[in-house]
Amino acid sequence: MSFTHAQAVYSIASSSEYRSADISGMRVVCDRGVLYFGREYSVPESFELKIGAQQIIPESGFEVKSEIIAHCGKKNESFNILYFNYDSICGSISLTSRKPGDKIRLCGRGCTKSLKDLFSEAKLSRMERETTPVLRDERGVIAVYGFGVAERCIARPGDKVIRVTINKTKLTGDN
Repeated sequence: MSFTHAQAVYSIASSSEYRSADISGMRVVCDRGVLYFGREYSVPESFELKIGAQQIIPESGFEVKSEIIAHCGKKNESFNILYFNYDSICGSISLTSRKPGDKIRLCGRGCTKSLKDLFSEAKLSRMERETTPVLRDERGVIAVYGFGVAERCIARPGDKVIRVTINKTKLTGDN
């Protein structure tokens, strides 16, 4: 790397704003004080969850497994294993990135919040905001990875449920 390139990286790292530059064919991004070297992240495509299957989302590095459980004995205790009341799901479930205007009423919070506010309060970087999995049915957002399940879809013990497990792949690290 030349001195000029090193100065460009230093300039990016010194800023408190989101900044990026292409240096010697490599994308360098500074987001919330963290430097990322390599290609710019890509926003995951929207895809329909296949119940009973395991799916990989290479764009964001997540692995998703879903199944139907006849009688749920557990309640939501984890932010990566999500239980949905089967009867509360409208149509099919799809996994997407956030969309403008998305809102969720998380179970136990007592208020509806926009994903923009939710992610901002959690101090997620721009990349994390764009690549965090959002599950939705035909009525709207039903869960956000790392945050929880919507109040309208919460499963209770004894309910028929859809269990969705979302894990980071080896490329992105552990949960």
